[in-house]
Amino acid sequence: MSHYEFASEARSKLLPVACAIAAATAAVPPCIDPQERHLSQLRSCLHRLAGAPLTDDELLAQTARGMREEIMLRLVDSFRAAAIAQAAVLARAPHTDDVLLRAIAPTQQQSLPESMAPLQAALARWPDRSQGIAALDLASVRSGGCPICYAHFNDAERRQLRYQRWMLHGSGRQHVLLFPDDRSALRRQGNLR
Repeated sequence: MSHYEFASEARSKLLPVACAIAAATAAVPPCIDPQERHLSQLRSCLHRLAGAPLTDDELLAQTARGMREEIMLRLVDSFRAAAIAQAAVLARAPHTDDVLLRAIAPTQQQSLPESMAPLQAALARWPDRSQGIAALDLASVRSGGCPICYAHFNDAERRQLRYQRWMLHGSGRQHVLLFPDDRSALRRQGNLR
């Protein structure tokens, strides 16, 4: 959803329901104990759909509107309550690119979620990080190959990239592939090929 363009009229109608569904998705186990990588991707999709970053208050307001839509009224009360509670957690989630930038930063300003630990460990193995990291675009994930080892992605690798937004790739000399929402923001950091 986040990769398609919408007219402003469609955005204004779809965004509240999308916010409500994102909050409900965040409340589904195993995400009921929030995992930052999932929430950051949901928040990132909502930014894309809105056409601009949403403030916490704007996201909460849109979620409240969406929870009143017919699709949410059909949910059982307990699940709807969990989704509403999770909306506040979703509103505080970082943007996907923010999480990735923190992961590849030379110095860590704050701790990353546990789900990013393998990425941190992989990055620590390269003294020259630019040789072991590449950012991908949607075309390369769908049909292209790895810009580092040139191997084509299989279906499982594509699913992993689309879901996690990063992946350890290759056998032997492993490397890190990122699938950010905004590659230009990552490239401005000077860490990517």
